[in-house]
Amino acid sequence: MGSPPSRGPEDYFSAGDWNLYCSICGSKMKMSGAVRNWQGMWRHPWCNEPRPEQDFVHSINSREMAIPVAQKMGEIDVQICTFNGLSAIPGYALPGCSIPGRTLITPPFP
Repeated sequence: MGSPPSRGPEDYFSAGDWNLYCSICGSKMKMSGAVRNWQGMWRHPWCNEPRPEQDFVHSINSREMAIPVAQKMGEIDVQICTFNGLSAIPGYALPGCSIPGRTLITPPFP
């Protein structure tokens, strides 16, 4: 068979102290040397990280965010150049899209 694993620096008895693993580096440590993170995880003091500042950002009041004057949006006309719209054939050609001299169109579907 093989020999048991060798003892590490944290493999000793200390009354009332527990072994645990750091949640960042995964190394063994004693509970007396651990610090609790803001997420509730136990870590080495040198592995601990501060809580992000974005966790403390608050939204503003709806009255502070409201605009003083509201107006309706006008109609938005978006023109899309289609294959038939590129032709120069009257009835198919679209303004701003047609190419002079182009006579290709797709046949209508039955």
